[in-house]
Amino acid sequence: MDKRVKKLVIIGITLIVLVVLAAIFFRLRPLAMSKQGRIQEALSCALKLYEQAKESMELSSQCLGVCGDYAVDIVHVPRAPEDDLPENQCEAYRKGEVQHFIELDKYGNLVRVV
Repeated sequence: MDKRVKKLVIIGITLIVLVVLAAIFFRLRPLAMSKQGRIQEALSCALKLYEQAKESMELSSQCLGVCGDYAVDIVHVPRAPEDDLPENQCEAYRKGEVQHFIELDKYGNLVRVV
């Protein structure tokens, strides 16, 4: 093989490898989001749900919705027995559709993330 042809083959193979590596990197990048990043996104979403809910209902002890893999609940501070009633918890969490939950008080303050 001519030197020039060998050089073109090497350049072609190098470009193919770079394209494949770039595709792998950009496809896996969203999966690499840190746990802290996912929690921050869920907290931001939870506060939006809170802002929407406080306009239309009195908040006491209820589910506001789901943000990613987190159910968002309003709870009393300190906790009251009604906070543990199934009807006051998000159905998605009870059914195992989400694995975590965010608890806010009736003023929108973060109580805990589990």
